[in-house]
Amino acid sequence: MQRNLLWAAIALVGATAVLLVVPIWFLNADQYQALATGVQALGVTVALVFGAGTLLSDTRNRRVDRALALHAELTTGDVQAARVRLLLRLQATREEGKVRPVSLDRLRTDGEFAAYADPAQGRPIRDANVVLRHFDRVNAARVAGIVDLPFLHELIGVHALWWDRAITRDENEPLLRRGLAELATWVERHSRTEARGAHYLEGWARYLRRDFAEPGEDPAALR
Repeated sequence: MQRNLLWAAIALVGATAVLLVVPIWFLNADQYQALATGVQALGVTVALVFGAGTLLSDTRNRRVDRALALHAELTTGDVQAARVRLLLRLQATREEGKVRPVSLDRLRTDGEFAAYADPAQGRPIRDANVVLRHFDRVNAARVAGIVDLPFLHELIGVHALWWDRAITRDENEPLLRRGLAELATWVERHSRTEARGAHYLEGWARYLRRDFAEPGEDPAALR
């Protein structure tokens, strides 16, 4: 879009030059002054349109950048480390290496889930909170409209669905999981309304069968 705006600006400058230079040879002073005033007014109008188009393009670029930043935060640093530790812990509770969905309460109190083999890694509940807080930020950005939604769906959607399955919804603690639950619900709804939605949900169903011990309802059936 920015390239199109640049070419439009070049064309505008060229047309303005022609309108102002060529009539010098054919118009008297009063006629030329009237023409110059009209061209100036037209130039101001077009400049305003050009500026608005540039602003819209810049705004979308910023929304894309925010989506990229949220994805980078999810897949690097503290959030990524917390995701990997918790994933390995949930896999370790099954002989076949499948992920076993677990509630926040069990992560706090159940001896099977509440601690890592290496105490230096901290506690699973802490890592779960790190992951959930990240999805809170993603969902808040979505609700506020400051990220590009199709791009956010592509980058983070499947991660939200995966963790919404891994950390089970708990009616006793709705606030702690509200951001993730709302984000996962939006991802499924967005998938159903897009042309690629069927393929997206079918791919997600394959993730369920591959990663989880008890896949439950197949999201492909939600189409």
